Amino acid sequence: MAAYGIPLISDAEYYYFSSLRRPLRPEDIVLHTILIDGVTNVTYALILMAKIKTNPDYLLTAAEKVGLRRQVEEMLHFLASHEPGSNTVLPNWNEFAEKARDYAVRV
Repeated sequence: MAAYGIPLISDAEYYYFSSLRRPLRPEDIVLHTILIDGVTNVTYALILMAKIKTNPDYLLTAAEKVGLRRQVEEMLHFLASHEPGSNTVLPNWNEFAEKARDYAVRV
């Protein structure tokens, strides 16, 4: 995340791995981040998505492979509509917007 201007302060260390020996795309980082349960991780993934304008087609295809398609669909809807969907982990819009501002991300 730090490579995209989103430094995290956390007591957990994040390691991203690709067996394909290719650089991870930002969309891959989004998926790896939301694999770790919790609204905080979803919030950081949303901030990355908003900051760099991820490719939704690639993101949805990759999410399908790891069983996260529904969550990613709801995240994309949330960014477009500012409204949370149902049955997924998402922050409320005001909390998300405030956290995004902390990272200089306009939403």
